[in-house]
Amino acid sequence: MSGISNSEEAKDNILKTLDVNGIQCARICDLIHKRGWRTKLVNASSSEIYKGHIHRCVEEDDNYYNNLHPYSIGKIVSHTTIQYYRKEYNLPFSNAVLFMTESSLRNESFLLGKIKAHASRWNLSNTPLTLGSLDSYRNINHAEDVASAIHIIINQDKGDDYLVCGTEHYKVLDIVKKIYALYNIVLKGDCEDDILYDSYSGLPIIQINRGFRSLVTDITGNSTKLANLGWRVKHTIDTIIIDNKC
Repeated sequence: MSGISNSEEAKDNILKTLDVNGIQCARICDLIHKRGWRTKLVNASSSEIYKGHIHRCVEEDDNYYNNLHPYSIGKIVSHTTIQYYRKEYNLPFSNAVLFMTESSLRNESFLLGKIKAHASRWNLSNTPLTLGSLDSYRNINHAEDVASAIHIIINQDKGDDYLVCGTEHYKVLDIVKKIYALYNIVLKGDCEDDILYDSYSGLPIIQINRGFRSLVTDITGNSTKLANLGWRVKHTIDTIIIDNKC
């Protein structure tokens, strides 16, 4: 099960986010338990439950949660509720701890979609896009790889907690430059600059507001359990970006 994933929506609707991302999972767990069902349940947990650590390589069964947002508070509730019902009642409940997941179907409120939309319309508007710091790193995974991981998880006899992430992580600045390059736009500038320019026209393309969601994080992980079950990441960052362009 999943829930509210847009950061701004979660922040603007704290109680709804805690209910949808946390309490609803508890209600489902309790219903399955009280009805005596042996239903398999996979909760879409999130690497955001560790993001308060700023820099961390998350290991399997890492219980040192550190939240920074109503979204992650709700996810910690659902994540630990799954663990409770699994351990207390031996139910086949699992957490899939998802790192950043992308596909061409994500809307423009998310990072890659927002950048793609701006790059594709740049020649029509020439209006700069405002982003926060580009110093962070992201572990980005294609939705198809994530779906295959969940398929493996749901087919296990017993519940468990699994990290769902690739082995590589990428600087946001490099991802941004890759996306614009797909639209034949070469960005000039680095993370230390406040503005990134079009190297051809000299026009400002990205305005960096360091007070705008500017927390710099680098959260990575090791999907050891899934790897032992045969899961392999098939999509590279380049194929993810190209697919996102479609």
